[in-house]
Amino acid sequence: MISEEHDSVNKETVSAVIYYQTIINQAEIELKQLAAKNNWFALLRLLTFGVFAGISVIVLKYADWYALIPFVVFLFVFRFILQLHDIVKERMKYLLLLKEINEFEIEGLQGNHSNFQTGAEYINPAHAYTSDLDIFGSSSIFQFLTRTTSTRGGNLLAAWLQSPAENSVIKARQDAVKELAPNVIWRQNFAVQGKLHKEKGKDLENFFQWLKSADELRISKVLILAIYCLPLISLIAAIYICFFYHPGILIGLILIQIIIVRSFSKTAEILHGQISHFSAIILSYSALIKCVEDEVFYSLELARLRAVVTKTNDTSTAASASLKSLSGLLKKFDLRNIPVFHLILNYLSFWDIKQMVRLHHWKKANQEFIPSWIETISAFEGLSSLATCSFNQPDWCMPSLGKEYFKLSMIDAGHPLIRFDKRVTNNLEISGPGQVILITGSNMSGKSTFLRTLGVNAVLSMAGSAVCAREFDFSNCQIFTSLRVMDSLSEGTSSFYAELKRLETLIKMSRDNKPVFFLLDEILRGTNSVDRYIGSEALIKQFIRNQTSGILASHDLGLADLQDSQPALQNYSFDVQVNGTELFFDYKLHPGKCTSLNACILMKKIGIDLEN
Repeated sequence: MISEEHDSVNKETVSAVIYYQTIINQAEIELKQLAAKNNWFALLRLLTFGVFAGISVIVLKYADWYALIPFVVFLFVFRFILQLHDIVKERMKYLLLLKEINEFEIEGLQGNHSNFQTGAEYINPAHAYTSDLDIFGSSSIFQFLTRTTSTRGGNLLAAWLQSPAENSVIKARQDAVKELAPNVIWRQNFAVQGKLHKEKGKDLENFFQWLKSADELRISKVLILAIYCLPLISLIAAIYICFFYHPGILIGLILIQIIIVRSFSKTAEILHGQISHFSAIILSYSALIKCVEDEVFYSLELARLRAVVTKTNDTSTAASASLKSLSGLLKKFDLRNIPVFHLILNYLSFWDIKQMVRLHHWKKANQEFIPSWIETISAFEGLSSLATCSFNQPDWCMPSLGKEYFKLSMIDAGHPLIRFDKRVTNNLEISGPGQVILITGSNMSGKSTFLRTLGVNAVLSMAGSAVCAREFDFSNCQIFTSLRVMDSLSEGTSSFYAELKRLETLIKMSRDNKPVFFLLDEILRGTNSVDRYIGSEALIKQFIRNQTSGILASHDLGLADLQDSQPALQNYSFDVQVNGTELFFDYKLHPGKCTSLNACILMKKIGIDLEN
């Protein structure tokens, strides 16, 4: 199986495939062993329950007090067996998810990323570059990168891809990624914990709303005294009745308890409806935080993040334990779902009010820390995603980023979403502000793909990720693209006018001397060739004059002559080799303007008689 996979992945990633396959094999072996244990425990539960039922019949028949002894013993034995069985089932669930994660990684290395989130919800056509560079959506950079399991984690990773960070932040992320990349066991355990209790819908947002909301329960010393003392007094009264028959005292106490419980029943019902579904997400974040608490990190960023989740109101209680205690409170509150049992327990011991009081105290003690805990876990999810990419692609480099505008130097840079066996890499260097690269070339020669290669790797570099290149040095700046402009029927906007609006934004940024790196493909394509040439020439001169650097791809070979009067303009091209009616593309960038065209050949091939 591994040999077949080796044929479909880059030789540099073979070690990752072997690693993942080893984990899968180990998980499958343990799952087989646990399946046998699971069957054995199921049979044992059935037999124990049968014995338990038989003893129950004997106890009911003879009603002797000593008959209760085996009854109680078997009750504890049965509960112990249930607990052991649950441990086996939980371990099986864990291993199945671990196996799935590694299977998805192997499929991803083979070019199939459909098992990961697309990030379609982040698509924004008005963004400076994300739509043109396929950052979000099906077969996108986000889908290639993400290993997040929570909504907040996905949101944070998306934010990193949508705006460049400060160099100090990028450097901190790079160091964190370097530490996490080889720590596959920790990363995958972290991911499995996130998947074990997957959040649903807006559970987290609703949880935050509850944290911020004021409690309807008005807690006073009198109430606390009543809910803890009255049940005890009632118990004493019940014992007293056994010796001195005066039931009036007990009846009076019980009536008082009923009145108190009834006066708070509506509040308890509303609160339970608000928070009853939080248990899964609380357990998820508790487990994720526990992963962070139990690990020692050495990079400054990871150590800083770990310090956040170790900050609690009670220094003796860890954040994960605090969240787990909340989950326990929610489970106790869920006794409302067992009506008869809850009714008796509630009236005798003020069960609901006690849980509401405990929830109030928990919220008061922890609500200020929860947002930072969640934010920290989101950061670990984002960094773990970048680290997985770095581990999977050991031939990629960690880029260098400078502050001075402008520099781009890359060696063997390729597009991350193109399979390694079809990927063609290129070199390029741009140094200094106001430097404009004009790329000319024939149809299908690779101009658009090259622009996206530059853009995608620049985005990855400023997010803190490794990039698809042997070397990559880039100035931290705003990327702006106009590669794919579409009509907007809803706004009644033509593609030409939509492009003009987009270029207007870029021109304003250029005039304001903002550090921007532009990537433009066949601009002004919606107008005639004369106007397109005039507009393109004026725009190039304007960029040079405003000291704005970028790359423009065009079919207009006449624009290449601007180099004679504009030294800041450099000509590059993608050429095609023609052999009769056959075309051969090498997709390699060459200095100078394009010397070969293929449109006429393509038109002849479809039947257009150009000689007529």
